[in-house]
Amino acid sequence: MKAFYFKRGEKGFTLIEVLLSVTLLAIVLMTFFSFFVQGGKMTAANADKLAAVHLAHKYLEEYVNLPGGTGEDLLSATCTPPPDSPADLIGCKALAPVEMNGHTYKIWLFVQDAGVLPGYYPVIVRAYYGTHYVETFGYYHPQSGS
Repeated sequence: MKAFYFKRGEKGFTLIEVLLSVTLLAIVLMTFFSFFVQGGKMTAANADKLAAVHLAHKYLEEYVNLPGGTGEDLLSATCTPPPDSPADLIGCKALAPVEMNGHTYKIWLFVQDAGVLPGYYPVIVRAYYGTHYVETFGYYHPQSGS
């Protein structure tokens, strides 16, 4: 086996330079790694929000926009709405919680007084997920079913 020797005057990296380079590389890699971790958290949060939006639109269609929808039930529905509910309610309905993707979503339907468009009742659907909610709305006209 051949021994490895440095010749005099030959330059190389000192231990301090190598340690400093490794430390600097670790700091840069940890910074980039934090971007990936944060991106994963945002993806999960957006997945929950997207599921809530999907549920809100589904129940809006079911209760208001579909022919033969059950919007008439909402005009006479009474419940105790959550504290942050819309104003001027003439009806509300809490639906059974929905399990999706390992999370529980609570769906509320609110009917407001027909003020701006006579005969058309604003219907607001809220899908709560955790401490947040998404909201969508449409109008219900008792004669037409939408």
